[in-house]
Amino acid sequence: LAEAEDDINLEGLEFLGDSFLKFIIAANLFISHPKYHEGQLTNELTKIVRNDNLLKLGKSTPICEYIIGKPFNLLKNEGWIPPGYKLLSSKVKNLDEKVTSDLDGDKAVTHQKFSSKSIADVMKAILAAILLEFDERHAKYFISWLDKDIKFTINASAASLLPDDDDISSNEINEIYEANNLERLEKVIGYSFQNKLFMIRALTHSSYHHHNIAIESNQKLEFLGDTILQYIIARHFFNSHPDAKPAKLHDFQEAIVNNKCLADIGIAIGVSKYIFQESPDLFRDINQFVKIITCDYMIDDEMNYNDRTEALFENFTEEVKIPKPMSDVVEALIGAIYIDTGESIAEVTKAL
Repeated sequence: LAEAEDDINLEGLEFLGDSFLKFIIAANLFISHPKYHEGQLTNELTKIVRNDNLLKLGKSTPICEYIIGKPFNLLKNEGWIPPGYKLLSSKVKNLDEKVTSDLDGDKAVTHQKFSSKSIADVMKAILAAILLEFDERHAKYFISWLDKDIKFTINASAASLLPDDDDISSNEINEIYEANNLERLEKVIGYSFQNKLFMIRALTHSSYHHHNIAIESNQKLEFLGDTILQYIIARHFFNSHPDAKPAKLHDFQEAIVNNKCLADIGIAIGVSKYIFQESPDLFRDINQFVKIITCDYMIDDEMNYNDRTEALFENFTEEVKIPKPMSDVVEALIGAIYIDTGESIAEVTKAL
């Protein structure tokens, strides 16, 4: 812990572990509960990753005995005990009274006190260490060891992730795909969906109905995509800034994963042209937003992706009202790519 005042501590690993835990649990919930709506998924995610649950899980293991939470000082007793130290209370009770009476009560340190957050942080830091030293599969094993109720689905097929009530023919999917020229968007983002339905879902706002075809909105994919993006960005900055303080890493992450930045990306890939929505207010807000941005910064369809993105990032002003559905669609597309690739973070990272 940082309280140990050592040259190293767990803070950087905890930052990475926190993002990975939220992502991997969100993905597992998405896959394991296809009938859950976005609100249910969010509630379940919160229950699992909150500190009091991680505290309970951590206390059920021997890990706490190895936490170093106090500085080691030979001249001053500040509560330090060696890692792995465990008081065998049953043995102590049987010690001869004469022996125990010789102990200096002020100097006898048999326990360490930690906050619930400290123990939760240790669990997340260990998770990150396993992820970095081994791989995602071993990190999942650690989570399942901590919480026996969590079972991960291995190599779920994309077809198995489609709700049973989505009785949609391939002809209907292709008709929507071709009528809206979605191939052009695929070329811009650099990824061609194997299952076009995931892409269509990612672009579908909750206000839209595809001519009596039951297609889910993008809310669940946005829930998943948000955690995926948080993790990818966290890992990028963890690797590229190994000496940065957690607060700085968090600032880096927030600078990328926010509505403004995601709206920039949405404009750069022209996603506003492909959103399926039937809300007059949203239609007005998106058109006004796109008009202000593209006119002010002279952005047009002939510019390549990199030039469009650079112009947006350099000139964007905080006064411009950002329609949240713009950023939601970007996150939903990230979630859709993850599912379409068979849960491949590497493929999502490549697309980003």
